[in-house]
Amino acid sequence: MGVLQKINANFYEKSLHRIYLIMIKLQQGKYCAQIAKELGLKHQIVSYYIKKLERLGYLEHKIDSSIRLYGLTPLGRQFLALIKHSAVQKSSLRVKNIRVHRLVIKFKIIKDNPKAKFAKQISLNNWVKQSEEINFPIGITIEKTPQHIILYIHQFQTQPRAFFSQFMQNCLRAIFYVCHLLAREKGIIIDVLSGKIISQHISNEFPCFNSLIPKHTTAEVNLKRKARGIYPTTMKARAWLDRSYGNVEIETNDLLYQEKLLLLPEIVYEIKQYSEKTHRLVEKLCKNIKKQKGKINKKS
Repeated sequence: MGVLQKINANFYEKSLHRIYLIMIKLQQGKYCAQIAKELGLKHQIVSYYIKKLERLGYLEHKIDSSIRLYGLTPLGRQFLALIKHSAVQKSSLRVKNIRVHRLVIKFKIIKDNPKAKFAKQISLNNWVKQSEEINFPIGITIEKTPQHIILYIHQFQTQPRAFFSQFMQNCLRAIFYVCHLLAREKGIIIDVLSGKIISQHISNEFPCFNSLIPKHTTAEVNLKRKARGIYPTTMKARAWLDRSYGNVEIETNDLLYQEKLLLLPEIVYEIKQYSEKTHRLVEKLCKNIKKQKGKINKKS
């Protein structure tokens, strides 16, 4: 049985990056409590992985030590070498959390009601700016201008696998809730189909890059096209780095870029698999060519 096949598939996929980091620490002579502290994990979690690896034959207990220390067996060193250049790279590229903020959508007013009152009113030069906050289905701020209703959807977080479903669900629920609320309570009707994206920021958390990118580092890329959203927009598609929340975040205002970013680990992993397969085929072809040359030389 192969080294990688000895680990349960579910355990392998979900925990490979942690296993790699724990085994590196064990190789450095660290014990369980030290590893837990340095990696920011619970002591029980680190202990669970160590026991699992020991049962699989990848670790051995050092009996001559008063502290429970472990060393890597030859099989463990082989396993560490394998995962260093394969699935760890795939796992380290994954997004931890996604944060959506500064999401602003503007709608045309079809039927206005000058008598409608909002919770907050600010008198400007020739009109009154009105706004109101509601907390269902998610945090929303409604702002009324003479011709438009502007919808500010408050910050929310999602998991990478559920991003697009949760993003669409939160946006659509907010839009239709506000549409019915305005019609029912304010006598204002908006054109839902006229929506335009004014702003949208999607932040992808990559803590694995913290050691590579210094704090306060900024970088921005112009994607040279219009941004994509659930409604049309005049924004130019951009992507940038941000560390204001502590961990490295790759931010974008474009749903197409977001889709590609989430698929990046799978794309990199597939490219690696194809390149390895191609390399093996080329080696086999070279061997066959050498054999054929040898046969020709013997005949001549």
